[in-house]
Amino acid sequence: MNSLTKKQATLITLLVGFGCANTTMADYVGIFPPNGKQCSVSGINNSGLVVGNCSTGNITIPNSPWVALTPATPALLPRLAPAQPCSVGSISNAGWIVGECGGPDGANSAVVWDANDLAAGILKLLPRPGLIGLFPDVSTVPSAINQRGGVLGSSINRSGVSTVVLWGAGQSNARDVSSPGDNCIGVDLTYTLVNGRPVAATNCPDVNGTMTGKVAQHNGLLYISTPLPKPAGALTCVATSINDALQVVGGCKYPTAPFSRAAFWATPTSTPTLVPTLSGNSVSIASLLNNSAQAVVDYSDADGNASTAVWNVTAGTVNLVPTFTIGVGSSGVALADNGTLLVRGANSGSFTESATWDTSNGLQSFGFYSGGKNSMVGVISQDGSKIAGTAENSAQVYTAVVIQ
Repeated sequence: MNSLTKKQATLITLLVGFGCANTTMADYVGIFPPNGKQCSVSGINNSGLVVGNCSTGNITIPNSPWVALTPATPALLPRLAPAQPCSVGSISNAGWIVGECGGPDGANSAVVWDANDLAAGILKLLPRPGLIGLFPDVSTVPSAINQRGGVLGSSINRSGVSTVVLWGAGQSNARDVSSPGDNCIGVDLTYTLVNGRPVAATNCPDVNGTMTGKVAQHNGLLYISTPLPKPAGALTCVATSINDALQVVGGCKYPTAPFSRAAFWATPTSTPTLVPTLSGNSVSIASLLNNSAQAVVDYSDADGNASTAVWNVTAGTVNLVPTFTIGVGSSGVALADNGTLLVRGANSGSFTESATWDTSNGLQSFGFYSGGKNSMVGVISQDGSKIAGTAENSAQVYTAVVIQ
């Protein structure tokens, strides 16, 4: 069992179910942004504020980002330039919304809006200014937002070389997280502060382009990055998520089968625990981690289908999430701190179906919206109390919805 002790191994349970979703016929409530067509949801917070994007129905006009303080009151978010694309990503519990917009010069920028003060408009997150103002970077890209509203992202120069940076909540100036021009990629950041700054998980390339997971912590003066330790025999490890206890998940690559194993680091400097063997020694990687030390593991089943498991590292248990249809894989797309997982997959009719899953209730399908055949419910609040997504109606129009 690799890094698991014999005692831990005896606690592992592999609970498998096939095609056994119960349909709850959820109460879908539609959100209809002004002039929006084919709308989707990208985020929801503990207060139930929802954000998403709509098509305008005109290929010459960029998509429209929006926020709904209640399902009945969606409002379009301003963009940096009328003729440039703009999209919204996530919303924090503090009300900060992160997105990306094109500016008047066509350069993309990370941006934020404040749902608590929509009249304040849009705030452009600035790139690194360069040494004494010379040769500044030209664009920025967001990668994560914490519940306080701090944004992790990349500042990119004219040659396409990037640096991981942090913008404080509501602040436009970038602070370096990785070394200038190292082409590292920001992955995730914590609500927890160390020396007044959140902790960031990153992946950084070596001279051969091989990525290595690192954790960057502020020492009071600047960020210092520490590579995540590798288990015996691993070639490299990457990070995918970090929680507020500074625990990290990701995956480690090996030269022989299964070639990739999901990994959990209890601290940024500890040797990782590897997920137990899944479905015939299959390839796996942990993609999500909540604050209860539960991780979503993506793996390939015996038939080669993409499948999902939930790994409770503290309890030493792995639960294989059942699929909607025998022989067809499904994916865990969002995980709340209360252990509720959102799952999407193909049903027996080859349409997309969505459900919640937890250890007590199993797979509970939402059913479908207004005569539609596809349901893509994919966002859940941190505490698990609010759920939203996208659903098709009988006219094949995709509608932003919340689940009551």
